[in-house]
Amino acid sequence: RCSCTAVLRPDVTLFGDRVWHNNPPPGPLLTQLTTYRTFITQAPPPLLILEIGAGTKMPFLRKLGKELVTEREGGVCLVRVNPGEAEVEGGISVPYGAGEVLRKLGEALNLS
Repeated sequence: RCSCTAVLRPDVTLFGDRVWHNNPPPGPLLTQLTTYRTFITQAPPPLLILEIGAGTKMPFLRKLGKELVTEREGGVCLVRVNPGEAEVEGGISVPYGAGEVLRKLGEALNLS
């Protein structure tokens, strides 16, 4: 959620997301993408983009994370969590499964 309490973007990949990122048609999808990008580019640093499970079969999601890091020009870190394809240039690669990583984060933050 953004500071205005509106939902910026569902936190899951949905069918049709390739269209959402590559060439969103005018309407709600374009509005969501514009709002999301604006929030990410204007949020005060430090900002962490946690990309979970986006392998090379999801290139549009991997591309979005890298684009957002580039657009920010500093003050942001991309962390890519994927047991088989975690490599990320200029970010942090976490070669583990989502469940294990989220559990460990929850424990570290005393959320579990």
